[in-house]
Amino acid sequence: MRKRHASRDALAAEIESRFDLVHFNHEALHMLMAWLRARTRAPFVMHVRTNLQPSIFARLQTRIMARFADHLVFITEHEQNSFRRNGGMARKESV
Repeated sequence: MRKRHASRDALAAEIESRFDLVHFNHEALHMLMAWLRARTRAPFVMHVRTNLQPSIFARLQTRIMARFADHLVFITEHEQNSFRRNGGMARKESV
């Protein structure tokens, strides 16, 4: 185990041994979600609570969330529309 990944490896092990579901409460956690996806089997749910202004970074973040979250929960329809404007198509979603 590489030292710089030790805490994330410990988190992945903890998720695998103790949890049936992982809830990501903010879009800023999208890279952690992507990293954990390859290391855990638990379903991932993410709240979408911001309206990202269209940009290459917003599109990248949106695609990562759409690809790795099993379910997205949008705070309002505005966030859902913003997500779609940035190219996001979720597997499952709700408002």
